[in-house]
Amino acid sequence: MTIELLPDAGSLAQHIADKLAARVRDLQADGVTPSIVLTGGTIAIAAYELISADSADWAHVDFWWGDERFVAADNPDYNALQAREAFLDRVGADPLKVHPIPPDDGTRSAAESAAMYAAHLPARAFDIVLLGVGPDGHIASLFPGVP
Repeated sequence: MTIELLPDAGSLAQHIADKLAARVRDLQADGVTPSIVLTGGTIAIAAYELISADSADWAHVDFWWGDERFVAADNPDYNALQAREAFLDRVGADPLKVHPIPPDDGTRSAAESAAMYAAHLPARAFDIVLLGVGPDGHIASLFPGVP
């Protein structure tokens, strides 16, 4: 394992953006349609905003989520909305290859939404999984001390 220390949040966001694009290009060069698990959070959104449309063939990438808040699709806290606004719409991601966790639409519970998403997950392993650590130590919406 390699640990890299960067001087500030902006440098970290740029590093993530560069590494993500490079990994996607490498996978595509090997004939793979990359499957990426996105995350939310301040640094992730900053990284997404730095990714250029021509840094990879984003229309041929499958996008998934490793965590999500159970809120309405138009809620600014919805990770899928954040990713679309910061990255996916701008770089030309194919909407059919973007697989958000079903939001709260008033017709199902969080458990039902999770079950729907689980049934939709691909059989093969993901190529790239992005995870952030929140200021309180949470990862993937698993918050310390919260059931």
